[in-house]
Amino acid sequence: MTDISNKGIALILLVAMVVSAGSTIFTLNKLEGVYVPTGRALSSTGVANFTINSTMSIKFAGATVIPFGVGNVNSSQTCYLGTNQTKSSCAVVNCGCVDFNDTVSTQNLTIENDGSVPVNVSVNFTSGTLAGNASNFISAGASFQFLVKQNESNSCGSIMNGTTFLEVNATGFGPNGAKICNYLDHLGGNDSLQMAFWISIPENTAAGTHTNTVLATASS
Repeated sequence: MTDISNKGIALILLVAMVVSAGSTIFTLNKLEGVYVPTGRALSSTGVANFTINSTMSIKFAGATVIPFGVGNVNSSQTCYLGTNQTKSSCAVVNCGCVDFNDTVSTQNLTIENDGSVPVNVSVNFTSGTLAGNASNFISAGASFQFLVKQNESNSCGSIMNGTTFLEVNATGFGPNGAKICNYLDHLGGNDSLQMAFWISIPENTAAGTHTNTVLATASS
């Protein structure tokens, strides 16, 4: 075997380095006539983007007033009116109502999510400056109840009372309201629910206009 000294190894490495450097220099010189780098960018990149804002919004769609109309109550009787025929009213049974509007028997209020995100929905009731309970809205001994139900299939993830009418409590559910729906969807075709109402009017109810306001509020 041939003995290669440390100098020989060093020389081989040096030659290899020189050849490598020479090849690099030669390549750059050959390219010089074609292109000389100047330090400027060969290309520039632009960026296109957009942002979609989320909107939390609900509204009463369609009719916003339930006109029970003008009438009176027969002596020693009670008048029952409602917007949902699953609960007895003078539209479907004989009772003490005279001349009130029976055509609202199927006219519920519809709450629609017209925003871009699912929301929780709460409601509260007021009668003038007072809480919207039955006593303030109608008279002592009266009843004011409501029911919440899906207007479209699976529009609300968890609904407050889909089959049972509930009495509006003494506070009208207060400033924070009562949550009637968890997760009302925002997608068209599954974004609304209905509120039905039922009232009883005793014969001793004072003459005059009786008004109740329903405020629906959306929250995340």
